[in-house]
Amino acid sequence: MVAQYYGKASSLPELREGIRVAYKAVLCCIILSIVSCNAKNKSEASGIEKIEVAKALESSQTVNASALGIESFEYIPLETNENTFRLAKPYMVLTMDDDKLIAKWRLQMAMFNRETGDYISDIGKYGDDPYSHGLVAKSVNDRSDKGLVSAFVRSYKEIVEYSVSSGQIVNRIDIKDVIVDNDTLLSPTSLTLYDVFIQDNENIFGFLPNVFGDSPFRLVKYDKSGNLKKVYPQGQALEVKSNTFTSYPGEAIFYEFNEAVMFKERYSDTLFMVNDESLIPRYLFDLKEKSPPYQDKNNHVFPNKESYLRANPPFPYVDRTGYIFIESIIEYASFFVFSITYKEEESYGFFDKTAGKTHISKLPNDPINGFYNDIDDFIPFRPTYLDRAKNELVGFVTAEDVLIWFEKNPELAGKLPKELSALSQIKPEDNPVVMIGKITIK
Repeated sequence: MVAQYYGKASSLPELREGIRVAYKAVLCCIILSIVSCNAKNKSEASGIEKIEVAKALESSQTVNASALGIESFEYIPLETNENTFRLAKPYMVLTMDDDKLIAKWRLQMAMFNRETGDYISDIGKYGDDPYSHGLVAKSVNDRSDKGLVSAFVRSYKEIVEYSVSSGQIVNRIDIKDVIVDNDTLLSPTSLTLYDVFIQDNENIFGFLPNVFGDSPFRLVKYDKSGNLKKVYPQGQALEVKSNTFTSYPGEAIFYEFNEAVMFKERYSDTLFMVNDESLIPRYLFDLKEKSPPYQDKNNHVFPNKESYLRANPPFPYVDRTGYIFIESIIEYASFFVFSITYKEEESYGFFDKTAGKTHISKLPNDPINGFYNDIDDFIPFRPTYLDRAKNELVGFVTAEDVLIWFEKNPELAGKLPKELSALSQIKPEDNPVVMIGKITIK
């Protein structure tokens, strides 16, 4: 089987030397023995429970928010002003402490009052100086239980963590030197890490994009200073080695459940638990023939033909719209909530762990779908964040979608209580309405 390696970077000279000799053997062993990576990436998940996404998509129907154990919703419209106008379509809103909401977008992190939605302040600022941040990306987690939010620096050399209470950088986590200092071991791979999970300062996990198709390793574990502690063997290889460098944030999903780190690669259908020794398959997101083939991973750069034509790159367009992509995963004790894209349409799925049933929710005349709000017969629920400590699912609906709902549902709108019907006065360019669902099931 595949050798596994331990120790910090400062104690890895023998490993670096040995890798030169063992590289081909390791790679051969990976291809022939692990072989969890045929074109549909199914064999590494043999014998584990399936989340039947493709089957559920074929029979999709409306799924109620109450199926997630939600008994009530809070609705908080976020203030729109000259400081927050860029947050109309954030990629995430999360709760912090008992009284704050954090909205995150590519270049901005902003704090709002949870009760009123009033803008409080930005957290950090975008820029080049030592106290600024670069890209705000969902490929890096926020340690919200510690009062911390994260972003890349513009050089992609580090991730910075800001304290929400002080607004200052309190932690810097290396993502580049750990690659450069161990290039003999980890090569060929990216020059930095784009998908990172910070469990604590001593246990940071980074995804190694298999940019040329023959990298022997899939994940690294290291500490905040960049000292390498563990490498996890690759499970996939390209049949034809790539000559192009393709790497971007969002190739992996990480999260923590029951104090263990979970990991899923974009071009693998398997959800793994990452332990101290290896990657343990837990669930298979069964996409059947709609599973995106690993061999095309470097060709699926553009989501559609329109975006390809705008960029006008020097290589042919490869259509990916006929494949299902898992975009996000939230795991609770009794269920999974996940989002997918298929044929340029976003949908939300629900897997009941107890019943072993998978459902994909589709809402009439709603291209973004989500879960039907049977609690208040109001705007749909699209969860993006789980506050485990409070048993709350958090999502948001853009102002445009709120107005579309009122336009298409006049009968239901007429039955809303005054405080909810007032949201019909929102402007299309306003910031979103945050929805917080209280979960009652365990």
